[in-house]
Amino acid sequence: MSAPTQPPPDMGHPSRDLTPSLNLDPGQNPNPSQNPDLSRVPDPSLTPDPSLTPDPSLTPDPSRMSDPTHNQDPGRMSDPAQPQPPPPHLSPIPAIWSPDLGFADTDADIAALAYGAVERLVEAGIVRLVSWDVRLDDPGPAWLALRTPGADAAVARPLREANDRRLAELFGEAPLLLTPTTPNPPHGHEGPGDRYSTALTWAFNLSGHPAASVPAGLGPDGCPVGLQLVARHGAEPLLLRVAQLNELNRSATPTALDN
Repeated sequence: MSAPTQPPPDMGHPSRDLTPSLNLDPGQNPNPSQNPDLSRVPDPSLTPDPSLTPDPSLTPDPSRMSDPTHNQDPGRMSDPAQPQPPPPHLSPIPAIWSPDLGFADTDADIAALAYGAVERLVEAGIVRLVSWDVRLDDPGPAWLALRTPGADAAVARPLREANDRRLAELFGEAPLLLTPTTPNPPHGHEGPGDRYSTALTWAFNLSGHPAASVPAGLGPDGCPVGLQLVARHGAEPLLLRVAQLNELNRSATPTALDN
């Protein structure tokens, strides 16, 4: 008959302290040959790991460490009093220009100033113009229907759907649309009258496209004129990048607005 199998010794939970205990009687004088002094045994965790020896090829170059501008963004380290050219980018961003979105009555002076800002973007290599016939329906009735208490909001749906389809086609051709920010000079405190300064902006309030306004110049009345940048859905980083490049380019080539 075979001997019964003995159960394996209890190793305890892995997270428990596995340091062996001597269980000595306090009055007993242990034999040093049988019970060596564990405090004198080298701790293997303190032995240097040869694989961690520093690689001389990775040692920093002292000549570079002495230069505080090394590996720094030139745009951040430069003298703010000196105009800086825009940083390099891969290629001009395709953009579509429209002075009126197909419906607005834009003043010729306003359109010319806004287009001048577009030409500066083109000359700087920030954008390149793509030809496209922009024809949106006037979003005014839809906007007022949604904003006016008691108005029938359902009348806004067909107009919004039509403009959304056209904008989807447009942004399939180029990721950026450029327009004047307003079609006319700023109105007085009495209000806009029959001409809404928001005619070119509320189309994108309805469609949800990200947009920003950047300075374009000064109008005949001395008031500032803006260039509106509109990007396709989800392209906020692109929109902010173009606005940043425009600002850097304006610093390098000041206009009357900067004086």
